[in-house]
Amino acid sequence: IGSIIDLNDMQEILENINDINVTKDDINYDEEENEENNELFINGLIDEEKAKNLKNEYNKNIIKLLMSEIKLKNKTIFSNIINFFLNKDIKQFSLYDTNINENALFYSILDLFDNNFNIRKIVLHNCNLTDDHLSDLLRAISDKRIRYLNLSKNALTVVGATFISEFLLVNKTLQELNISYNDNVNFKAEGIK
Repeated sequence: IGSIIDLNDMQEILENINDINVTKDDINYDEEENEENNELFINGLIDEEKAKNLKNEYNKNIIKLLMSEIKLKNKTIFSNIINFFLNKDIKQFSLYDTNINENALFYSILDLFDNNFNIRKIVLHNCNLTDDHLSDLLRAISDKRIRYLNLSKNALTVVGATFISEFLLVNKTLQELNISYNDNVNFKAEGIK
């Protein structure tokens, strides 16, 4: 049924096991990455009918919510979609190429983060995110165990660099931060070192 292990090999295996320091969070994070059936990708124009279909179709446990190039016929539709996912256990939220400069849109996303303690990965790429948005975002995720934060290609300035610097001083879980292509500031020279 099993393999025969020499006692010398067993000693080496036990020593190697003692050197491994894996926490429950590490194991859970790896499992999250392997979840394929719990991903929802939304792209393009969203009208009332598409929003209704999303709610009917995706009643399962979605852990990855990916959205790209969202165009809305009605601005409340986006908030309604986000509200639908408030009670889900979202681990990853990604929004690409969507203007969230409308406060209602942005604050509905913050509500999603407030109601999902297990969120680990956030991507807001090319969303016209401003320093004011960034301040509110960092405040909303300050008690979360975020491991990856992508704020690339937005409208962040040196003020935003200061907010990020302050966030990094207190955050203990962030492993990767992408702030590239924020043309309004040279982050390395003006705030983040």
